[in-house]
Amino acid sequence: MRSILAALLALSVFLPTPTSVAVLPIRVFTASAVNEGTAVIVARDDRATGVLLHLVTSARLFPDGWHTVRVGTMDDTFVDVNRSDIVVSGSRLVEVAIVRLLGTRAPATPAPLVWRAPAPDAPIQIHGLDARGASIVIDGRVRFLSTRLIVADRDASGLHGCLGAPATDEDGVFGIVSECGQGRTATIATLSMDRWFIERYVPHLPSVTRTER
Repeated sequence: MRSILAALLALSVFLPTPTSVAVLPIRVFTASAVNEGTAVIVARDDRATGVLLHLVTSARLFPDGWHTVRVGTMDDTFVDVNRSDIVVSGSRLVEVAIVRLLGTRAPATPAPLVWRAPAPDAPIQIHGLDARGASIVIDGRVRFLSTRLIVADRDASGLHGCLGAPATDEDGVFGIVSECGQGRTATIATLSMDRWFIERYVPHLPSVTRTER
């Protein structure tokens, strides 16, 4: 519990501004590898005994045979997450996974979710962390748009653990990074296609997340 408290208190450094969201590093362990990614806080449930945070990340971090998940903080403290607090669909059609983190009360503002994609050539931002754990934002535009995916026009290799990094426009988070790599632009999976999954497993989404246009 002390480790969870430390992790939640560290969230204060991620307080969103009009151009930022609350992101945390996440590690998924398999027998032979460690997959590093990013998770975004999308909901919180304040209770008498503490606060339950819901995070959204990329399902591609969870291959067959994964066994341990840890969520980290800026001071390199990582907290083990119970397997029962992780929801992965198992279907390749669902790009997101849900992670729940329970601890004592701490500041953390959920990012608003948007159930639609931005227009072609619209300005967007991708939020994540660099190799030192510092927040980083990559500005860009929509280069390609389909029903399911968006391709940005900027190199996203500056993000450390880019899978799961949230992509935003002026209204909120519309997608998460599903493909990335050194010297490559990011491919973003839109959240609108997984809305049913998110709303099923995140019961306390703020009303603002239901904005559509």
